[in-house]
Amino acid sequence: MPSSAQISRLASVFVTLALSAGVALWSGVAPAETSDAPATPGAPSAEAAKGPKGGPRPIRKDRVFVKDLQGVWVARDYADALRATRMPLAAARKAKPLVVNIRKDRNKFTVLRTDFGRAILLDIVEIEPGAKAGEFRLVAAPDANGPVNSADVTYLPARGKAGETRFESLDFSDPGFSKKRFRNLVRIEEGLGHFVNGITIAGSYVDAKGRSYTFSQKGEATMPDGSFAYELALAPVAGACELIESVAETEAAAAAAARKRYGFAWKGGRLHLFEVTSDAKAGLQCSKEPFAILVPAGADAGGART
Repeated sequence: MPSSAQISRLASVFVTLALSAGVALWSGVAPAETSDAPATPGAPSAEAAKGPKGGPRPIRKDRVFVKDLQGVWVARDYADALRATRMPLAAARKAKPLVVNIRKDRNKFTVLRTDFGRAILLDIVEIEPGAKAGEFRLVAAPDANGPVNSADVTYLPARGKAGETRFESLDFSDPGFSKKRFRNLVRIEEGLGHFVNGITIAGSYVDAKGRSYTFSQKGEATMPDGSFAYELALAPVAGACELIESVAETEAAAAAAARKRYGFAWKGGRLHLFEVTSDAKAGLQCSKEPFAILVPAGADAGGART
């Protein structure tokens, strides 16, 4: 099941994720040019690049380069739904997830797009300016090293204006995940896993017996029965239960210990935790009744801060 930690690692270990989670991935793995300027494929010829007096063609003041767009981007409507529900699967039912990661991978730039059910990883060939100010499109292909066949190109239109140093939001049209309609994306600084954890469950809590529970933003959980690294399920691949899942740091650790899973739901400002069962037909299911009801540390019984 793809989760926050897995998705944030997709750009570097997408093959492993495809094998373990069953998501469909397309990837370009050959090196590309390292410059922020457009890569060689699709670049103008020497004659076409000359200005009217034979000199270099001037660069438009609003020209966008890959470095301006580097980072992790999340659809604003999904982020708003996540803040409103504090539950990833419930948020996905309100607004379809879309995450875009533009990054430098050794000597090339790549763009990864995902809705948590599948992911597409392509090389960035160049960024073409549009006819109007603030409009441009990413030209992407499976392999940007060498000639690029037009049949292999994916165009990703975008529009927006950079601030003093970079873009903080942009409108993005994705043919694979948004049916070409423009959706507003916002940049997140802390990485997808930290972003989701921080909005949903990160914090310190106590149960009715006064026992402590802590979920850190960076993915560390402490419960009465022990501590473990955790991640949240982002896609309802095997059931409709909101899940907290333990993460093993090494393969040896994964083989030595069974994976922990807890269901969770927010109700009336309180965090309900559920036992999780696995069924061959129904998938992963939460128990009907919670085994613990948590309130934020320092809050009253209704969940309000004291």
